[in-house]
Amino acid sequence: EERTAFAHVDTFLATSPFSERYLREQGVDQSIIVIEPGVAAPTLPRGRHAEGVNALMVANLIARKGILPWLQSLTTVLKSTDAFVLTIVGRDDLEPRYAKECRRFVAQHPLLRSKVHFTGALPHRRVEEHYARTRLFVSAARMETFGMALQEAKAYRVPLLTLTGGYAGQHVASEHDGRVFETLAEMADFFVNLVRNPAELVDWQAATVAQPLSIQYGWDTAAQQLIRQLDQ
Repeated sequence: EERTAFAHVDTFLATSPFSERYLREQGVDQSIIVIEPGVAAPTLPRGRHAEGVNALMVANLIARKGILPWLQSLTTVLKSTDAFVLTIVGRDDLEPRYAKECRRFVAQHPLLRSKVHFTGALPHRRVEEHYARTRLFVSAARMETFGMALQEAKAYRVPLLTLTGGYAGQHVASEHDGRVFETLAEMADFFVNLVRNPAELVDWQAATVAQPLSIQYGWDTAAQQLIRQLDQ
C-alpha cells in the first residue's frame, strides 16, 4: 500500500537523515527534503524532584514504542525492595488493545502496581511539567525516525536512556546526555542499578544540568529551512 501511494508523490519530507536513507533503501527516487523537528527552549524552571528515582516515558501506547517489553524486562530484575516511580505519558486510543495489555500487565504485577503510572494524553504544558520534575527519561522504542520526546527531555537536561533503533541514539552525544543500549535487558539492568544507587543518578543529573544549555535550532529555523528548500 505504501509503495502504491509513493508512486504518486513528487517530494518527501523526512524528519532525519535516517528516514532519508530508509526511503532510499526502499527504492524511493523522488526528491527528499530533510527537516529535523525544532525544539523550543524550556518554558518552565526545573521543579523540585521527588526523593529517589523519578523516571519518565513520553510515548503513545503502541507496540513500536516498546512499552510492554520494557515493563516485562524490568520485572525480570526488580526486587520488592526497589523503590522508584515511572510515569508514562501518552495516548492510549491508537492501538487500544495494546494499551489495555500494558495497563493490565502493570495492574496485575506486584512489583509494578504501585510504581508505574499512566497519565494518558496530556496538553504539552503538562508534559513540560513532567520534564521539569523528572530525574531520568526512558525510551524503549524499537525504532525512532527522529525522537521528539528525547529531544525535548534533553532540552530540559534530563539524562536519557534509549535503544539504538533508528535515529534515537543520535540524541546522546556524550555520557552527560545519557546512555544508548542494544537491548532492553541491558537497559533494565542499568535502570535497576540506578534505582539501587540513587545517589549516582542525583550526581549524574547534576552533571547534566551543569552543561551549557544551547538551543540554536528552533521551530522558526525549521520553517525557514523548509520554505527555502521548497523554493529550490
